[in-house]
This record gives sequence, C-alpha cells and structure tokens, in this order.
Amino acid sequence: MNNVIKLAGERANICRKRSSPHIFRHFYAVQCILNGIDIYTLSKLLDHSEISTTHRYLQSLEDFELINKAMPSSPLMNLNRR
Repeated sequence: MNNVIKLAGERANICRKRSSPHIFRHFYAVQCILNGIDIYTLSKLLDHSEISTTHRYLQSLEDFELINKAMPSSPLMNLNRR
C-alpha cells in the first residue's frame, strides 16, 4: 500500500511533502473534524478501539481552527440571532 501511495504522490507532482497511508489517514481525520463530524463517529470510521486514539487528531489542530469550528454552535456567540 505504501508504494501505491508514493506513486500516486509522484504522479500528482507532490515532491516536497511526505506521502504515506498514515499521512492520508491523518489528513482525512482532520478534514472530517473541520467539516463538523463528531469525534465518536470519526473514531468508529477509523476503527479505533479507544477514543483517546482519535483525540490525538484534535491536538494537531491550531487554536484558531477549533475556535472557527466552535463559533457557529456557540450559544454565547449567537445571542443576537434569536
């Protein structure tokens, strides 16, 4: 599988970045989180036996990314919309 991923990276002209199954899995997990999937569903999708394993993906996000994700559902930030 690793060779297939490397070959796909080369064909996509991705030379300066590492490409591996782990990198793609990490990218998928982070994008899911940023697009609103809850950590429990993501944990099931990734077939993690412990939620703490999935929680590691949250640690790779920057604070501003988490804030931007949280703002639309924050009751305090949406007081004027009622």
